[in-house]
Amino acid sequence: MAGKLEGRKILITGAASGMGREIARLFAAEGGALALFDLNEDGVRQVGAELAMAGNGCNVADREQVNAVVSAAGQALGGLDGVVNAAGILDITPFADL
Repeated sequence: MAGKLEGRKILITGAASGMGREIARLFAAEGGALALFDLNEDGVRQVGAELAMAGNGCNVADREQVNAVVSAAGQALGGLDGVVNAAGILDITPFADL
């Protein structure tokens, strides 16, 4: 039986850790073809190797990098069906200091 994402091509940012990594694992288990990106280049390559998918470093705050990786991912996968933007920053600051 095919997975729910069989034949779907999806780009995931923030894929080296946290929610992004778990989303990547779930989507891979459901048969999705993934392009994984994260600022943590070593981490995203490890996740990519675990899932047999491409994992590349990318700073989503840099428009030129984003344009380049989205274009490369689309070419490598033969198009894109979806994007999961799970990239984020955890900054623990007391509310009164914000």
